[in-house]
Amino acid sequence: MDMPGREELQKIYEDLADEVLIEIARNVNQEYEDAAVKTAGVVLDSRGVDIPDAVEERVEGLNRSGEALQGPLLEIPKFSSEEAAAIENIFVENNIAYERHPVAGSSCSSCRCDEYAFHVQEESFHSAIELLKKYFMAGADEEPLSHFSGECPACGTKLLNVEKCTDCGLTLAVDYAESLENHPFIKFLKRSGLMS
Repeated sequence: MDMPGREELQKIYEDLADEVLIEIARNVNQEYEDAAVKTAGVVLDSRGVDIPDAVEERVEGLNRSGEALQGPLLEIPKFSSEEAAAIENIFVENNIAYERHPVAGSSCSSCRCDEYAFHVQEESFHSAIELLKKYFMAGADEEPLSHFSGECPACGTKLLNVEKCTDCGLTLAVDYAESLENHPFIKFLKRSGLMS
């Protein structure tokens, strides 16, 4: 299909923006990114607009301003989708220009990326690192031991906010500081000499 003309692209853009905003407003679980992406795909499909893979890949790397960064970029790996959303907010609030890129090989069979790396300009790198260290360490300070709610994997007992299963005694709480040691970002900091 030929690319739509300027007026048609403007109409598609307006429809897309309206549909995405409606979907976000309806989304009670606040999973905005998934809702927006799904709605964008539906609107574009209904209009018969086919976005080439190369364009999709480039769009993925752009920051919220829609502009590519200039100059030498440094990579900060790697974060889950939920973490990436929080990190984007941190960077925006602190005026850190960034690009978010899917991590190669982390996509599932439906081609949805679940891990991301951030690229920042060289002069912003240390500020970005300090902001991210503060973000991750705050979690360890606020909730050093996460409690478990749900069904015990060992005996099936329904539990609410416990450290151990009340029936079988299985330890279910997770030590946040201990699990943080295995996080790819913390490993990156240690490998790079950015954290003792």
